[in-house]
Amino acid sequence: MELLQLIAAEQNVLFTLCLVLMMLIFALEVVSSGAASTLLESILPDFDADVDIEVEADMEVDVDVETPDSPFLGKIIGWMWIKHIPVMMVFVAFMAIFSIIGLSSQFFIRRIFGAYLPGWIIVGPVFVATIPLLRGVVWLLGSYVIKEESTAVKEASFVSRVGYITT
Repeated sequence: MELLQLIAAEQNVLFTLCLVLMMLIFALEVVSSGAASTLLESILPDFDADVDIEVEADMEVDVDVETPDSPFLGKIIGWMWIKHIPVMMVFVAFMAIFSIIGLSSQFFIRRIFGAYLPGWIIVGPVFVATIPLLRGVVWLLGSYVIKEESTAVKEASFVSRVGYITT
């Protein structure tokens, strides 16, 4: 009962919304990934379509995009290791850590003082506490995410071999 009071408390709305949004994104990712593929294969009929499409186009595109120089933002992204894993994973990890820290801190504040802190007071410290933990989680996830390189063949086996480039 106390957990439901914690989640439904007016002061914890932001943390609860982050938790619910994180769960919805997770459920959407699971459904859209291979978890549902066997179910879809059993429901949908099996058919073969032989379609040949030829498109010939001669296009020229010239795009000039100016980006503001923001060394501060670049340093933050580099420090957070965001470039090592997909941004959606960073977003989900942020929401999970933010909501867990927020709800657990409100739980302990209620245990100690008998009341929750107002949401607008607790959000700042929780956000500041989330950032270093998010960096650690991103670093940990980055070591498990599939890289663009393969270790199926050792690099030493390429020594003194002739390479052929085909296109």
